[in-house]
Amino acid sequence: MTSGVATTTRTVFLRKRPDDGVPRPENFEVRETEVGPLRGDQILVENRYMSVDPSMRGRLGTSE
Repeated sequence: MTSGVATTTRTVFLRKRPDDGVPRPENFEVRETEVGPLRGDQILVENRYMSVDPSMRGRLGTSE
C-alpha cells in the first residue's frame, strides 16, 4: 500500500540567462529528483503553479 506522498519532485533551474532579455524554454532545465524522508519538523508542500516575476531577475543565478 502506498502512502499517497510523492517520492520524486520536479525542480526548475535557470540554465542560462536570456541573451536578449526574453526568456525561452532553452534557458531553463527541469530535473526530477528524489524526495528524501521528512524529519519531524518538516512538511511536504505541493506547488501547483509557479510565477517568475521580472523583479526576480537580479536575484537569479546560473549554473555556469
